[in-house]
Amino acid sequence: MESYFSSMIWYLAAMAFAVLFARLSTIYKKEQRKFLILSFLVTFLFCALRFWVGNDYIGYYETFFASMNGDYDLTRAEPGYYFLNKIFSFTNYGFFFTLATASFITIAITYKVLVTKNCLIYGVFAYFTLGFLIMANDQVRQAIAVAIFLYALTYLEEGKYVKYILLIAVSTLFHYSAVIMILVVFLRKVHFSRITYFVALGAAYVVYMSQMLLPYVYAMFFLLPHYGEHYETGHDVLFEGGQATSGLGVLFNFVVLPAFAILHLKKNNMYFNIFIVGSIINLATNGFMFSDRITRYLIMTNVLVFPIIFSEKKHQFQKMAMVSLIVIYYSLQSLFALENHGAVPYRTLFFEENLDRPHYNYVDD
Repeated sequence: MESYFSSMIWYLAAMAFAVLFARLSTIYKKEQRKFLILSFLVTFLFCALRFWVGNDYIGYYETFFASMNGDYDLTRAEPGYYFLNKIFSFTNYGFFFTLATASFITIAITYKVLVTKNCLIYGVFAYFTLGFLIMANDQVRQAIAVAIFLYALTYLEEGKYVKYILLIAVSTLFHYSAVIMILVVFLRKVHFSRITYFVALGAAYVVYMSQMLLPYVYAMFFLLPHYGEHYETGHDVLFEGGQATSGLGVLFNFVVLPAFAILHLKKNNMYFNIFIVGSIINLATNGFMFSDRITRYLIMTNVLVFPIIFSEKKHQFQKMAMVSLIVIYYSLQSLFALENHGAVPYRTLFFEENLDRPHYNYVDD
């Protein structure tokens, strides 16, 4: 198994400094704003200055120049991201400004949510280690939509349905799939017991291992407008997971993490319900790309769920054990590329040449 030690150092160092500055912002009240900005800048620059990181990097590179040449297909990508491309279309280097701006929007909104929910320290930790950052550096458009969704949830939590729906409408400007998040309003006051959730999680794992559900999900998918037509011949694309496996990533992200959340379930807390339901659905349909895209909105509430758990004063040993396990998995993930978003190896613009004509073979380096 090939290893990427320098990438692991990059990811660990960025996470450590972002969390450190977030922590200092809560200690030194007079300097709170300064340390908050420093934490934000570490996270932002780590993402904005990346080079050829993410499986979709080449797609976004081609999309930028397609928008410059008037070949942008609005049936394949959304007007919000098209607008970002057009802003910087005056230069061939505009592609990097487009990605940097997208990163700024995603991270700024996410930090706003974390500050609002008073969970900045562990929230930044979760943003780095539980998949949001790695996903955001790959699936740029949806990352913006997810961030807006998280912000919209703060209004849903207060019962402000109109503002929630309006923000969901805004998020569809960056990824059409966000429209389905309107249905999340039904999860606001739906609460299940720990036993119910554990039974559902176990059943989902059995379904995942047997792959019994995917053929039916696939058949139902083609009944959907737009997406069904678009992927009519894309069977291999839709089924990304292939043969069932009890791999480390699936066990950790869709069994261990939701099980830990169930164990520390907070009654009447919609974030726990959203995260757990999303994890269970993802596990049962794991390998189906469209389901993964939809449940990703729900699962990324982990940046709010786990800070709530970690901030409690009881069960200290359990919490520290889970934090340690998350750091270990994050380290292994960045060392051995144990993720499916092309986050490793990490490269930065500072150490690359020919930025105006990136080499496509970097994807396979």
